[in-house]
Amino acid sequence: MPFGGSPTTAGGSAGDEKSLETEPAEVPDPVQPLHGTEAPNEPTVIRNVTSSEQRHAHDLEVQTLPQPDPTHLLFVPTPGGYLLLQRTGEAPAPGQQLALPEAPNARLYVSKLARSPLPLDKRICAYLQAL
Repeated sequence: MPFGGSPTTAGGSAGDEKSLETEPAEVPDPVQPLHGTEAPNEPTVIRNVTSSEQRHAHDLEVQTLPQPDPTHLLFVPTPGGYLLLQRTGEAPAPGQQLALPEAPNARLYVSKLARSPLPLDKRICAYLQAL
């Protein structure tokens, strides 16, 4: 469009001017569902679960829980480096003192309980420190 003028066509003659503006495209109605996604006209049925069914489902859930690993690890400092020892039973409590045959002259206590330092190992590890 020339500055300050009116729109013209490529031919440039004012007598056979055609508007350069176009009609807006039709926009689909946003409320209409997409093809193939129409919801069924049947109402959704919601069923109440009885307390006996809830107890039965709860019992099944409890029965399927994995049992905790009966072993734990000890992360033991030694003059030559660290030892990672496996033991059976419950892990010792934080603050508990231990005497280990693998570190015979060391006086050790549990400084913390945490997850195993090994990748993907979910056992508890007792981290020991010298007294």
